[in-house]
Amino acid sequence: MMRAVTSSGANYHEARGAESRRDFIHKLRIAHKEAEEALYWAQVAEQAAVGPGEMLRRLITQVDEVCRILAVSIRTAREGARANRCGREEGGKDASKTGDEPVGWEPE
Repeated sequence: MMRAVTSSGANYHEARGAESRRDFIHKLRIAHKEAEEALYWAQVAEQAAVGPGEMLRRLITQVDEVCRILAVSIRTAREGARANRCGREEGGKDASKTGDEPVGWEPE
């Protein structure tokens, strides 16, 4: 279970260094899948009464929150990528990014 819990964080850390928006989204999806697996194992442990119940319930709550945060982050990144592909950002302004720049990249 420790590997499942820590894998999501490692994959998120890797996503922060993504080489493009597409790569960022891909790595966030991997982090989300790993968080979902950690949630599964925590729920199995709780049902099997393996360990202190209160600690497992807190873990389940926290991992569920991580899953939700990653899901919203993926959705937001996808929406930003769609706006860039259409050549428009919110508000109808022309987009200056192509969606394949490194995270944090800004046009000059």
